Amino acid sequence: MKNLDVLRRFYARLVTTHAGVEDSRIVDAFATVERERFVGAGPWQIKAAANGYMASETDDPAVLYQDIVVGLVPEKGINNGDVRRHE
Repeated sequence: MKNLDVLRRFYARLVTTHAGVEDSRIVDAFATVERERFVGAGPWQIKAAANGYMASETDDPAVLYQDIVVGLVPEKGINNGDVRRHE
């Protein structure tokens, strides 16, 4: 198993656990989603505070498999991730 596959599986377990999902089929499906395909090329803008972002300073997709909010269009507040847990 490649490193990103391991990180995707961990991230899938993390997110589904937060959501109270216990169905392994959902975890398995979520683990196949390549988050980097939906957030554009790195480095990424990561929501670091209620109204602020910080640069990821890398384009390594491993950064994306943490419980973070990634700014897609930060100036408009359009993000990828669960902002409710990060405000």
